[in-house]
Amino acid sequence: MINVYTSVAIRKRFVLSAADLRAPGRILLGVDYDDGFIAWINGTEAARAHCGQPGEEFAWNRTAPEPHEAGAEEVFQFDRGLLQEGKNVLAIAAFNYSIGSSDLSLIPRLSLERTASAAGADPVLNELARGPAGTGWVKVYNPGDALDLSLWRLTDDPARPDPCVLGAGTLVAAGGFLAIGEAAQAPASPGAGVPVQVTARISDAADVDDSGGVGIADAIVLLEALFRGGPPPAPPWPAPGFDPMADAFRCQ
Repeated sequence: MINVYTSVAIRKRFVLSAADLRAPGRILLGVDYDDGFIAWINGTEAARAHCGQPGEEFAWNRTAPEPHEAGAEEVFQFDRGLLQEGKNVLAIAAFNYSIGSSDLSLIPRLSLERTASAAGADPVLNELARGPAGTGWVKVYNPGDALDLSLWRLTDDPARPDPCVLGAGTLVAAGGFLAIGEAAQAPASPGAGVPVQVTARISDAADVDDSGGVGIADAIVLLEALFRGGPPPAPPWPAPGFDPMADAFRCQ
């Protein structure tokens, strides 16, 4: 390319479903580039940098008006109306600052940016533990309002015929946790009930002596066990797992 031509053109075909187009949020084009570029989506200009004004014709043998080093992605928002259901094409022309330039960079990506509010945030996987067969567990955190997860499915593959189906009445408090043991596996049939273990408040983890409350005594029990050889804390100590004590924290 050096001393021969000043630009390179690329294109990428991609497919979007109707659900993709309806997804809330902003669809963004991120580009890490050196020295300038113009991007089109389905034949319409979507973004440009260091290559004249929007809509300006920019010949293939022109150069970027000023140098720009790569190394940090810049993000460009465009009209998502340029996208369509089915096949789409992203085309980009990259331009060097001079025909004698020693390098050119062009690293593009499309992304969907979603902002979750505390009130309507989706549940997330918070923690997991592996152990002997049947003893593993995964914990779900609910950062939003109280949530009903009845008949929700938990699986590592949407195509699996046997996902874990949460039982009817599986509720998670606002800011609460849901711990699901490996033994809670059940067939994915409508209405299938699955025994689940629920931690309604993270405070339960601090209730070291299982008194149903959190206070200085819990700290004393833990410090005595760790540093002075005192009696161990209540189960499931010393391994991670579920608290078997049904107390005021409703950890069952």
